[in-house]
Amino acid sequence: MSIVFELLRKPMLLGPEKAEEIILACAYLHNFLRKGQSSTIYCPPGTIDSDSTTAGELIPGERLEGLQENLVNLENR
Repeated sequence: MSIVFELLRKPMLLGPEKAEEIILACAYLHNFLRKGQSSTIYCPPGTIDSDSTTAGELIPGERLEGLQENLVNLENR
């Protein structure tokens, strides 16, 4: 979710109760957009991890592959 909701990428300088409200709001909005009519716009097929029903393997999504590459590059510095 932090790919879409950038505020989740940084520490929140808020009290625990307010931070919890913001995280829950992001989760509710994420779920609403995933289930609504705009689901293919918000999350096109192949952008998030999925599993193969026949082989039982995890298929990484495109967004996460790019993020993982960035993390590897940071580790090598």
